[in-house]
Amino acid sequence: DDNSFFHTRLYYLFLLYGYDVYLFNDDLNVIREHSGEFHEADVELPIQFDSAESVFKRDIHYSMEALEQKIKQNVLLIDVRSEDRYLGITEPIDYKKGHIPGAVNIPNSLIYKDGLLDLGAMDHALAKFKAYDEVIVYCGSGMSATPMFTLLYHNGINVKVYTGSFSEWITDDSNTVETSPNTLEGVHFNER
Repeated sequence: DDNSFFHTRLYYLFLLYGYDVYLFNDDLNVIREHSGEFHEADVELPIQFDSAESVFKRDIHYSMEALEQKIKQNVLLIDVRSEDRYLGITEPIDYKKGHIPGAVNIPNSLIYKDGLLDLGAMDHALAKFKAYDEVIVYCGSGMSATPMFTLLYHNGINVKVYTGSFSEWITDDSNTVETSPNTLEGVHFNER
């Protein structure tokens, strides 16, 4: 709750590693009221992996190299950062400003209502999204792209997360950035 992406990040990770998972999209106090007592349990997680790729069970992410090839195809790239970061007006984290070429901006602030992820927030655009072979979402570092991933995945859109996001994109000097807006014809997304 409170416009957080922590629960959607965990949801995404469970999906990535092949688990069947459900998302509780409400205030934690609701669970407390209906479940009685909470119990803690120790969970043993693997300490070392041969390769992260070897344990991924679902194809819901892209590397930078895969994205560089994919953006030449019939895909929609969505930047979920604030409009000011997308346009390169301000950049509090990265040393370059702007967005990945061709990306449209749909800030995460547009998909929350009363502090909760609004799974119907993009209903007006679903037909446009479905016209693409894939929708790829990204943010600054890969963490806050998961609310949009969750919303689109829930609505049956073929969606993936570019996990390196803008912070990784700018590490390759051959990758360009844009500061002018891109639009999705007939659909409007406004943060203000």
